[in-house]
Amino acid sequence: MSGQATESRGRGISAALDALAETLVLVDVSDRSTLNDLLSAIRRVARVTRRGPGGEVVRAAMTSAESAVQDAMGGLTDPQTMLLAVVGCFETARSALTHTPTLERSRAGAEAKPEEPGQDSERSPLAEDAELIADFVTRATEHLDGADTLLLTLEQSPDDRDALDATFRVFHTIKGMAGFLGFSEIERLAHDTESFLDGPRKGIEQFSTQAFDAVFAAVDRMRDLVGFRTPVSAPTSLCHPQAGTRPAAPGGTTAPAQAGVRSPGGAGSIARESSGRRAADSIVRVDEDRLDLLLDTIGELVIAEAMVSESARNSASTWGLLGEKLSRLDKITRELQEMATSLRMVPLKGTFGRMARLVRDLGQKAGKSVEFVTEGEDTELDKALVDLMYDPLVHLVRNAVDHGLESADARVAAGKPRTGKVRLRAFHAGGSVCVEVEDDGAGLDLDRILQKARSQGLVAEDASPSRREIHDLIFVPGFSTVTTVTDVSGRGVGMDVVRRTVEGLRGTIEVYSTLGSGTRFTLRLPLTLAIIDGMVLRVGSERYILPTLVIQRSLRPDPSDVSTVLHKGEALAVDDSLVPLVRLARLFEVSDADPHPSEGIVVLVGENGERAGLVASELLGQQQTVIKPLGDAASNTPGISGGAIMPDGTVGLILDVSGLVRLAHAEGGE
Repeated sequence: MSGQATESRGRGISAALDALAETLVLVDVSDRSTLNDLLSAIRRVARVTRRGPGGEVVRAAMTSAESAVQDAMGGLTDPQTMLLAVVGCFETARSALTHTPTLERSRAGAEAKPEEPGQDSERSPLAEDAELIADFVTRATEHLDGADTLLLTLEQSPDDRDALDATFRVFHTIKGMAGFLGFSEIERLAHDTESFLDGPRKGIEQFSTQAFDAVFAAVDRMRDLVGFRTPVSAPTSLCHPQAGTRPAAPGGTTAPAQAGVRSPGGAGSIARESSGRRAADSIVRVDEDRLDLLLDTIGELVIAEAMVSESARNSASTWGLLGEKLSRLDKITRELQEMATSLRMVPLKGTFGRMARLVRDLGQKAGKSVEFVTEGEDTELDKALVDLMYDPLVHLVRNAVDHGLESADARVAAGKPRTGKVRLRAFHAGGSVCVEVEDDGAGLDLDRILQKARSQGLVAEDASPSRREIHDLIFVPGFSTVTTVTDVSGRGVGMDVVRRTVEGLRGTIEVYSTLGSGTRFTLRLPLTLAIIDGMVLRVGSERYILPTLVIQRSLRPDPSDVSTVLHKGEALAVDDSLVPLVRLARLFEVSDADPHPSEGIVVLVGENGERAGLVASELLGQQQTVIKPLGDAASNTPGISGGAIMPDGTVGLILDVSGLVRLAHAEGGE
């Protein structure tokens, strides 16, 4: 046999062994399809191993491994015994081939020369996606850093519910990301830590010093796993090692298991190898901080230009001399601003691609056949928004597969196709971006949701909430109608994360559901976090910017349409319903103006299905505004989300519509 043929065969053996290793790590003994995948991987190793040093040993080992899997599939042996047997056979085969000249030459050749396009390779697509793995490491590290801070807060204030919930969400999120990528050790440790924290979270147990030590140890261990660092004493075999010591916590709860780590040839080295092979391209990569600084500087330029133009307009003679030149300057600065903003815009294609793999894995785990459809992958959004939207989309997609879609038998009984459908869609609408997650499953059972809410004291027994109000219950922290907690969902955490994140991005989320037909979640987001399109409202001598995204209409009502409800607040009769009014002059204590709604202007706004009417003196027009953060003294002011420099140099306040709508409905507009 020629040297080239020998080297090619060696690469085939190496690829087959790598494929078997990955299949072993990902196998789910309760899923027959993954067991069939394991059989195929075993047979491929035997098929590509021909005569030569170690060949007979490898084929014999693969024959034994195949028999072990078939015995487990036939119920003759238990799954754990089967896995141990296959792992032993794998180690035997690897040991037999490691020291043969063929394999040594093939590995040396693989390091020296990357595979040519079109070659037969069994490597996982994930092994080639260095960016995906690097993104996971970055996100998980950030979450774990936050967990340290939260745990320190909890040690000082064990009754801090917000810190406890946030700590729980850290491990819930990491578990979802790790499961998506197939990092089973990290996923298992995160799930164990979740379970450990569930006792204090439900009020069943309290933290002790030993319990805090255990959770801190779990964070440190997970940081090692995420960084793929292998301690000297840690086992590096492919199979899962025995769990380490679990310090006991109050009530008999045990601390998270000490999960085994991947071998040095795991995802970390794969990422480095793939990055090293990637050819240099023509794209210039710019640090995000520098890009943000550029945007801020251009924003200052826009403000300065607007101030100069405003001053010139106030003098007829000056405007006559400079008007045309200033108009041209205005055009150039606006174009420059749009260009700088576009530098941060990235398509949603990458995020949608990750969701496709997630749906596949979840469908297999749940035993459901799922068709995943995407639309509008090329829709662009600010990179900061895309990054922050990843976690909410993961939760929505997981819920669609796990909760939304019925089992195949249930779908057939309901007259539906056996295969369920999950659709992820993005599109532009009215200066914003909408992202929809839709399934054709069972839909939301309003009676069941209401019954569970009443049992938890969230809704009074004699109350009759509307459909929208019942839909809102699924966003309450800790609320879930699922009776069995799985490693996918059921703890009542995900939807809380979704709403918090979306509202924090100045976005809205709406729920549409029909029992028996499916559910659709629509997220409406601004294009960027740096600039806002707003309507300027005058209230006396003060000016406020209202995001155009939430404006429904403006009107000057007839006095007869305004009434007082229960001697508490004012309401406006519009569209056959009563909309609570908020007098901005009273709310922000503007002493020189408090017009009656019929004498001023009422702007109807909507947020998450709720409506309110904002009473102002006048609408001054629409303008694009650079958002400026407020100082600590004003950052928590109800109804205010930021500030902006107006063309005349004064400061205008940006209204927080979510807060205003909640205030209107809670206090009748006063």
